[in-house]
Amino acid sequence: MTAGLLNIDDFSDKSLADLTSDVVKDAVDAYVATKNLNKKFHESLSDAIGKLNTSDKEGNTQKQKKIQ
Repeated sequence: MTAGLLNIDDFSDKSLADLTSDVVKDAVDAYVATKNLNKKFHESLSDAIGKLNTSDKEGNTQKQKKIQ
C-alpha cells in the first residue's frame, strides 16, 4: 500500500501512542509559544500606546501654556 515506506504493522501500540503523544506535545508547545508571543505583543503595543498618549497630553499642556 505504501510501497514499503511505512508499514503500519511494524508499529506496536506503544510506538503509536508515543508518536501520537509527541505530535500532540509539539502542537501544544507551539500553541503556548504563539499565545505567549501574542500576549507579549499586546503588552508592548499597550505600553507604546500609553507612552504616546502621555507624550500627547504633555505636548498639549505645553501648547496651552504658550497660548496663555
